[in-house]
Amino acid sequence: MRLLLVTVALIAVTAASVNAAHLPPFVPWDFYASDAEFATVIRPYTEAIARNATDAEAHHWLGLAYLHVASLRRMGLVPFGGDALGRAIQSLERAMQLRPQLATLMPLINAYMMAGNLDKWRAAVDRSIALSPPLPLK
Repeated sequence: MRLLLVTVALIAVTAASVNAAHLPPFVPWDFYASDAEFATVIRPYTEAIARNATDAEAHHWLGLAYLHVASLRRMGLVPFGGDALGRAIQSLERAMQLRPQLATLMPLINAYMMAGNLDKWRAAVDRSIALSPPLPLK
């Protein structure tokens, strides 16, 4: 009986970690013609966040997806996504709180610039310098 309980517990833990660790990356070169298509694409990220609000990877990919839609909307290529820039900033900021990394900070810098928030943009640029690895001296 004890062996059965341990086996079930190990399977549950393994399944949870596999689901959290293997989110599909957002594909920025795909075009989403409707809000419904976009909602389908971001569903894995929103579901992962619903299961675990501290999933930095899900917040990162969700932020990139919203930033992409905000860019498409700004260019007049999609009629939806009026709140995409704000959502991108919110998701990317949350990802940075959970796991600071340059891969998340660089799109956040772009989002701050698009939003015209120069104070946050400057602070994020300074933070990117602090997070960057030092250059080797020769």
